[in-house]
Amino acid sequence: HSDWIMCMEADHSALLCGTRDAHIRVYDTRCDDVLHTLHEHNDAVMSLAVRDYYMVSGSWDDKMVLWDMRVRKAVCTYEGHRGPVRCLYFGSRMLASGSWDQEVHVRDFGAEPVKGLLYV
Repeated sequence: HSDWIMCMEADHSALLCGTRDAHIRVYDTRCDDVLHTLHEHNDAVMSLAVRDYYMVSGSWDDKMVLWDMRVRKAVCTYEGHRGPVRCLYFGSRMLASGSWDQEVHVRDFGAEPVKGLLYV
């Protein structure tokens, strides 16, 4: 890493690390190799949450990014917080995010994690 590790999450055989340099590094837990480096944020990655083959990252740039980890690509970006996204919960039907703006945002996905309604 070239900067501080801000958060970590595990998924299947990978360890995901969010860093202050706005990257997410995906490590193979069997051999400690960096498999992929993901970059979509403009500031430190502060939080990560995983569900099935999807990951959500929250950042100091006030945004969340939904990733499809099968192809290691960003699917969409969620905006709406007015402060760093510090914590995430990614359940079977919802995504909840907490921010330094003192708000909790909840998105109800139903069966499809890309589409959702925002409740503040």
